[in-house]
Amino acid sequence: MRPAPSRAHWGALEVTADDGGITLVRAGETLLRCTLRPDGAPARGVEVEPDEITLTGAGAGLRWTVRHTFTDAWHTRVVLAAERDHRVDRLRWQLDGPAPQWHFPAGEIGFTAVLGLADDVLVTRPGPGSLGDDADLGPVALRAGERRVLRLRTRWESLAELVGALPVWLPPLELELDDVLELEHPDAALVEHPAERTSPWSEQWPVTLSGPEGEVWLRPCRADTVDAAVGHRAAALLAGAPRRQDVPRLGSAAEALLVSRGEPGAEAEEAVAAVLAGAGSSPTPWHVLLAVEHARRTGEPSWLATAEQWLDDLALQPGAAVAAVSLLVAVAGAGGQPVAPGAALARWLPQATGPLALELEALGGRLSEASRRTALTLAQQLGAGLPGLPLPTDDLTAAHRLALLAWLPDAETRRLEQHLAPTSTLPELRQRAERRLLASRGEELSTEALCLLSTAASPS
Repeated sequence: MRPAPSRAHWGALEVTADDGGITLVRAGETLLRCTLRPDGAPARGVEVEPDEITLTGAGAGLRWTVRHTFTDAWHTRVVLAAERDHRVDRLRWQLDGPAPQWHFPAGEIGFTAVLGLADDVLVTRPGPGSLGDDADLGPVALRAGERRVLRLRTRWESLAELVGALPVWLPPLELELDDVLELEHPDAALVEHPAERTSPWSEQWPVTLSGPEGEVWLRPCRADTVDAAVGHRAAALLAGAPRRQDVPRLGSAAEALLVSRGEPGAEAEEAVAAVLAGAGSSPTPWHVLLAVEHARRTGEPSWLATAEQWLDDLALQPGAAVAAVSLLVAVAGAGGQPVAPGAALARWLPQATGPLALELEALGGRLSEASRRTALTLAQQLGAGLPGLPLPTDDLTAAHRLALLAWLPDAETRRLEQHLAPTSTLPELRQRAERRLLASRGEELSTEALCLLSTAASPS
């Protein structure tokens, strides 16, 4: 008797399985792990054939099968059979791996994409079925005795193919605050739901279409500029700050930096001066930028010396390099010798990797091959020009990505644009991602992230 195979194959990829999901491997390197189980239930059975892997499970009145078949494409068939009334809340197509992922949770025209594994993009589409938030096929409600079949197809596509498959009526979904969504579909019933105002500078709302493509869900958003967001946040910080001797007491250098940029006036200057005077021994990039900009506004060069002292103790972190470059430009512009900022940049460069190395090199005007790869990864994390949403991340990381792409030298911007979707440009990509961040996070967007977005417009 021939032993049962331990792995399947899809082209040059090996596929292994366990009770949690399947793993794709190329030349010994794990590319990604795929998990697709009703409400996270572990599989009770795993069968492996040379071109097929089947996972089965049962429990809580539900029997299920997930079959992955590898031919010209990677076909996934999900069968749900209910012994009694049952609701599957989560049926998520979860891909885990280091490569950037991008989701377009748009119902029957939705897709999820993994970029950076090869020249082409690994694209998963439903059919039939709907792909919602977090690449979820659920919820699925079943009556007793009901059987439901859902399918996904995954294949390699170029960015041009992926864009070409989008509906011609699909407009840009990230708009200026006063823009009108121009959505015209001659054969679909459209329902535009009320907008959720996430902040004074942003809003988002759902749109549903029912037509030849099936049910389509879109999530347009509107957002004002970063400068407008800074102005609103600065006014709110100043109005809500506790007072001591009738001077607003701000809580951090980041808050003071936003107030100094967005709320001109004597009261704001007093609040900023109080933060500068009370700075402790744990400086941040916002301390350095605050001192540099305060020196520029007041004409007091002593604040540049203070900034140099803070820079000596500043650890490498997002925003550190731009703070050092801003100080370098200010000191040189005042006729001084920018020794401290030069020393800080030289100290950080050998230890910097990834996005932190890219910040240093982009502001220096010249990228290594490693930083070029980092820049490409950042653009892919923002969808490379595709419609949709990134994987969730913290505010500062999201803002840092946008800032880094803004600081790229022109030649590197042109180089990077060769890897974006057809007709996309890097400034357009950044603008759409920035509006989506401002709209989705609204007033919850962290002060530090807003500082970084604001600084990105003018690093020196």
